[in-house]
Amino acid sequence: MANSNLSDTTLTSPITGVVLQKVVASGEMASAGYPILAIGQVDDVWVEIGVTDDAVGKLHPGQSATVYVYGTDQTVTGTVDEIGALADTTTRTFPVKIRVHNPDGSLLPGMIARVDISLSDTPGICIPLDSVIQLAEGPSVFLYDETTGTVSRRMIQTGEIVGEEIEVLAGLENGECLV
Repeated sequence: MANSNLSDTTLTSPITGVVLQKVVASGEMASAGYPILAIGQVDDVWVEIGVTDDAVGKLHPGQSATVYVYGTDQTVTGTVDEIGALADTTTRTFPVKIRVHNPDGSLLPGMIARVDISLSDTPGICIPLDSVIQLAEGPSVFLYDETTGTVSRRMIQTGEIVGEEIEVLAGLENGECLV
């Protein structure tokens, strides 16, 4: 009976992973079916974000995302894995899970990350926010023509502001010299 009891003290996991949490301390008695440890596979991890209702329709599974993880100070690439169909009642955002491949195990559950996802399939032109002049007619920029050596004003149509830059939807071509 002692040998039988001793064999019952060895725990084996059905998966290969890491111990995330010890539920029972060493020396404590545990009932059958009661969890002893929380084990997780961290080969792939998920970053959970909340997305507003105007942006959730622009996302699709498999879409690429850039993920910056603060705890490790590294930037990795992930893909949109799941898009929630119901908004969170508190934040009014839709839950989106981004799968990140984690072969070295450096990303751990609970780390904080920042996610950048392009909401447009067409590449846009972004210019410094300070280069746009707001006039009564609308936003405009000054362009330098290298062949004539002159500067001219041109009206533009602006889009979203991203950090210190603003998206230009119309009125500016790629490669033009901005003053």
